[in-house]
Amino acid sequence: MVTNKLQQKKWEERPQQDTYTYNYNVKGVPVETMVELGNRLTANS
Repeated sequence: MVTNKLQQKKWEERPQQDTYTYNYNVKGVPVETMVELGNRLTANS
Protein backbone atom coordinates (compact mmCIF):
# COMPACT_ATOMS: atom_id res chain seq x y z
CA MET A 1 0.00 0.00 0.00
CA VAL A 2 1.35 3.38 -0.92
CA THR A 3 0.80 5.65 2.07
CA ASN A 4 3.57 8.26 2.05
CA LYS A 5 2.44 10.00 -1.14
CA LEU A 6 -1.20 9.00 -0.96
CA GLN A 7 -3.50 11.24 -2.97
CA GLN A 8 -6.62 9.15 -2.46
CA LYS A 9 -9.29 10.81 -0.38
CA LYS A 10 -12.28 8.53 -0.95
CA TRP A 11 -12.83 4.79 -0.65
CA GLU A 12 -13.87 4.69 -4.33
CA GLU A 13 -10.40 5.94 -5.36
CA ARG A 14 -8.62 2.94 -3.83
CA PRO A 15 -6.87 0.33 -6.01
CA GLN A 16 -9.34 -2.21 -7.40
CA GLN A 17 -8.76 -5.95 -7.74
CA ASP A 18 -9.80 -5.92 -11.40
CA THR A 19 -7.17 -3.32 -12.38
CA TYR A 20 -4.82 -4.80 -14.97
CA THR A 21 -1.77 -3.79 -12.97
CA TYR A 22 -1.35 -2.74 -9.36
CA ASN A 23 1.34 -0.24 -10.30
CA TYR A 24 -1.03 1.89 -12.41
CA ASN A 25 -0.90 5.49 -11.13
CA VAL A 26 1.12 4.17 -8.19
CA LYS A 27 -2.02 3.28 -6.25
CA GLY A 28 -0.53 0.08 -4.90
CA VAL A 29 -2.12 -3.25 -4.08
CA PRO A 30 -5.83 -3.42 -3.19
CA VAL A 31 -6.61 -3.89 0.50
CA GLU A 32 -8.67 -6.99 -0.37
CA THR A 33 -5.62 -8.60 -1.97
CA MET A 34 -3.43 -7.87 1.05
CA VAL A 35 -6.03 -9.33 3.42
CA GLU A 36 -6.42 -12.44 1.27
CA LEU A 37 -2.66 -12.97 1.22
CA GLY A 38 -2.46 -12.53 4.99
CA ASN A 39 -5.26 -15.05 5.47
CA ARG A 40 -3.58 -17.58 3.19
CA LEU A 41 -0.33 -17.18 5.11
CA THR A 42 -2.24 -17.24 8.41
CA ALA A 43 -0.30 -14.12 9.33
CA ASN A 44 -1.07 -12.13 12.47
CA SER A 45 -0.35 -8.49 13.10
